[in-house]
Amino acid sequence: MTTRRTTILLMGGLLLLLLSAPVCTPEETPDDLPTITCVEPKDGEVGRSVRTITSGGLERTFRLYVPTIYDPSKGHALVFDMHGFGGNMDQQAEATGYEEKAEVRGFIVVHPQGVDDSWNGGSCCGTAAEQNIDDVGFISDMIDAISAEYCIDPRYVFATGMSNGGFMSHRLGCELADRIAAIGPNSGIIGIENCSPARNVPVLQSHGTRDVIVPYEEGVASAEAWAEHNGCGEKAVVEEFRDAVCEEYADCNEGASVRLCSFSGGHTWPVSDSPNAYDATDATWAFFKDHPMP
Repeated sequence: MTTRRTTILLMGGLLLLLLSAPVCTPEETPDDLPTITCVEPKDGEVGRSVRTITSGGLERTFRLYVPTIYDPSKGHALVFDMHGFGGNMDQQAEATGYEEKAEVRGFIVVHPQGVDDSWNGGSCCGTAAEQNIDDVGFISDMIDAISAEYCIDPRYVFATGMSNGGFMSHRLGCELADRIAAIGPNSGIIGIENCSPARNVPVLQSHGTRDVIVPYEEGVASAEAWAEHNGCGEKAVVEEFRDAVCEEYADCNEGASVRLCSFSGGHTWPVSDSPNAYDATDATWAFFKDHPMP
């Protein structure tokens, strides 16, 4: 499974600075997911922290947010939200508002930091790609480290990201499908030559129709590649917003849905407080919680 490589610089991380984080509405409540129970409660500290681990011989950093409603004996979902090329973990957290979402919904979110503000998404980008940094291993090591301290349900581990972070989300779906239940790339595409995951991976691809950094057509091609891998049928409109249309491919194997949400905009992470506008943070979390590991 491949898609056309892009060779242009992705400045998605810098564009995120122009965005403001969404505000969770008062109607939102914790999700009652059918999760596991930890026999030995894991009572790690709640709130925001910055952690460092050694991975691939490098000191790597990530920003962790654990909601105040964390239950030490109940399995929690874990979401990785990755920044774009030239951006960083703090910018991504502020732009997407995923920490606010985690606080209300009751999951744990991680904003990892790429080497020199880049991720090895294959054909993109920067130092991470040029030096072939093992970012897949870094994500896997973070899962281990966080699971040792907190009660994580391994069926509910997900990856999303903007631009270069979207490339990395695709790569995780391709190469870490035994640990990542579903992916939700935004403005990123499949950047490796041979994507052959061991199972069918649910995918939500969000992409701006006016994106000139990572062309919209390449996002469509990535969604189609996943649909082909997952044995899906034709796509049809399943949800409409005033600024976006979401289409889903039918009858995918093992319920591994592939959804393409096309929003009216450029190379950006769309957020909105309006219920009639497309919000990528709301959309990815809604998709994730419905697609745990089989």
